[in-house]
Amino acid sequence: MSIAKWSLGVIAAMSMVGVATAQVTLIDPDTNNGSFEYAGGVLNTAKVQVWDGTPDVDNWTVWAGVSTAEDDSGVENTGNASDGTMIAFMQGGNAMYNMTDHVIQAGDSFVFSWDHVLRADREHTVGLVWNDGGTITSIAESEEPYSGVIETITGSYVIPGGHPSIGSTVGLGVVSPGAYPEIDNFILTVGGVPPVDGDVDGNGIVDLNDYNTIRDNFLLSPATKQQGDLVGPGDIVDLNDFLFWRANYSPPGALESSGPQSVPEPASWLIAGLGLAAIGCRKARR
Repeated sequence: MSIAKWSLGVIAAMSMVGVATAQVTLIDPDTNNGSFEYAGGVLNTAKVQVWDGTPDVDNWTVWAGVSTAEDDSGVENTGNASDGTMIAFMQGGNAMYNMTDHVIQAGDSFVFSWDHVLRADREHTVGLVWNDGGTITSIAESEEPYSGVIETITGSYVIPGGHPSIGSTVGLGVVSPGAYPEIDNFILTVGGVPPVDGDVDGNGIVDLNDYNTIRDNFLLSPATKQQGDLVGPGDIVDLNDFLFWRANYSPPGALESSGPQSVPEPASWLIAGLGLAAIGCRKARR
C-alpha cells in the first residue's frame, strides 16, 4: 500500500464523517413478529409446540439442514416475557430463523439483540443469516453466544466488500444446543450508526480491541476492514492502518501520553520496526 494510496484512503474516509445512514428496523415486536406474539396471522396467547405447524408461528421457520429436533419447540406464555405475553422455547438441537426482505449491501451495519429471560445456563447462539439460493446460511462472523446470565444480549456486524451474502436477503438465525432456553424480544436493525474512522470491528467505538486486531493481523493480505485493513480494502494490514487507527483513537479518561489506556507506540511493536526500517531505506536512497 503506497503513501499516496493511504492518503487517498484517508481523504475518502474523512469525507464520510457526519454522513449518517437512516436506521431501518427489520425485526422487532412490531415487525416480523420479533416477540412471538402472532401465530396463524393473528395475535396468539396459546402454546404452539412447533414452528411450522397449525397454527404456524408467524415469520419464524425451522432452519432446515441445521435443526435436528423440531417436535417440542415453539412459543408459550410462561409469565417470563420481556415484551408482550409470549416467549420462545427451544429443545436441544432445535434451530430456527426469521428472514426479512432487506437485501444485503456492502457496508450494511447490522445491530441485533434479544432477551434471555429464563434458564441462564442453557446454551444458544444468535447471528445473521442470508438466503443463499434457497439455503439459509449463517454469517458465522456475526454469531453471538448466550452469556450465561439473564439479560439482553447484543451483537453487531458490518458487511465487508466482496462478502458472498451481498445481493441476498438477511435475517436472524437461532441455534439451541442447550435444552429449553426461554428467549424473547428479538430486534434487528440496519444502518443508523455512520462508519467511525479507525473502528475495525464496527461497534462504533475506536478502542484497543481495534488496535489488537491490526497488530494480530499485521501484514495479512488480502485483508478486509474487519481484519484491520482500514485504509485499503482488499489490500494489506500495514503501518498505514495502525497510523490511521492511532489518529482516531482517544483513550477513555486519560491523556494519550499516560495511564494504562495510552496509545500503543509503534516502537513497542513489530509494526513500528518495519515501518521505521522502510522509512530509513527511503532516506538512504535519496
